[in-house]
Amino acid sequence: MLRYLSLMVMVISYLSTIPMILYGNLWQWLVCAAMYSFMLCLGTTVYFHRYLAHKSFECSRWLQALFLFFAHVGLQGSALQWVSMHRQHHRYAETEKDPHSPIHKGYFTAHFTYAPEINLNYVKDLTKDKMLVFEHQHYLKLMVVWAILLLLIDPFSIIYLWLAPVGLTRFSVGLILSYSHRGGYPHNDEWVGWITFGEGWHETHHDDPNKPMWHPTKDIGWKVIQRIQHDSKN
Repeated sequence: MLRYLSLMVMVISYLSTIPMILYGNLWQWLVCAAMYSFMLCLGTTVYFHRYLAHKSFECSRWLQALFLFFAHVGLQGSALQWVSMHRQHHRYAETEKDPHSPIHKGYFTAHFTYAPEINLNYVKDLTKDKMLVFEHQHYLKLMVVWAILLLLIDPFSIIYLWLAPVGLTRFSVGLILSYSHRGGYPHNDEWVGWITFGEGWHETHHDDPNKPMWHPTKDIGWKVIQRIQHDSKN
């Protein structure tokens, strides 16, 4: 069921780029680009990936809540689902048990159908966090509330403020799962790194998963973490 839901979300989010191209004005494109940045950089690479999955840095509770919001509306599954899949990926990388290996699952599946599955054995530490458990248990309900709010503000905002950025985010994440794992092993791809806020230096990440920095000067996600650490000390 979750696999089909993920596929449906992917199709809808990609199709949403059509009305965005046809009818979106400049400021709506700027909002779309900003939301893409927040979903992918703050929600996915900084929070889901480096903070929750690998515990590679610390941040305040209010920042965790803010980052969770952007990750949640990014429609990649709940925090528990995402981290469960990602930890399985690292444990079984490039084997048949890897949940999104392009070699064993196919490049199309790896890129387009990142199905949010969950095995609680991989996220026992996170099930102690009431905020994450609430987000997981009420995942769809919270999405409906977000959709209603957007419709009340501006019906077209559901495109430029949500679905189009989701489509761009999911496509970029798909590049990491498919292209950056081509040939059966992770690669460092600078151009992917730029559009994914650091995720493209994927070989470096796999060499030391718990390290928050994947490139000393070009990893934008690391720059955000550095800022968080700097502010926490002051």
